[in-house]
Amino acid sequence: NAANAQPQIGPGSLAAVNGAGLSAAGAEAALDLSGTPLTVVQRSPFTLAFLIPADFAPGDYILGVTSPLGAAQVPLTVLPFAPAVFEVSGTPVLRLEDDSPVTADHPARRGKLLRIYATGLGQLQGSNTITPLEVEFNGLVAVPSSVALVPELPGVYLVQVTVPSGTAPSASVEMIVRQAGWPSRAVTLPVE
Repeated sequence: NAANAQPQIGPGSLAAVNGAGLSAAGAEAALDLSGTPLTVVQRSPFTLAFLIPADFAPGDYILGVTSPLGAAQVPLTVLPFAPAVFEVSGTPVLRLEDDSPVTADHPARRGKLLRIYATGLGQLQGSNTITPLEVEFNGLVAVPSSVALVPELPGVYLVQVTVPSGTAPSASVEMIVRQAGWPSRAVTLPVE
């Protein structure tokens, strides 16, 4: 997936395929999942970022890549759920209530809102996912107050959750987003 380069992909995932010859002057590569065309949201000579539709059925598929320089097919499994927190160089993309980034100097706060940027959360209904999410902070569970797609970032969900007041202050609190028992990769964040 495009959030953290892990192999888990589910409905609503922003994913990426890497390779050579994915673009040429004046021509674009196309992707399909067992014949269903996929939306490519970002292109470069070596990477194509694409969306797995939020209503796509889980199962085993063939990812087809067709470019001006050739074609390839690879097997791809779409899991029922594949929550993933976006990371940049191993650091999770998290924001405080005032939209400033979570850092060691600006940690998340117990009892306060935290914004998590994620992918692979499937379909939305109102201001939440159809299949509920949980966010764990060192094992303490919190239920998000809202989940929404970020309009200018296809495949990116904004999860808003309050950090449990009982979370012990630490420079490295483990956080996991869980959906129907399917966990994201654990990330760490500072909490005061």
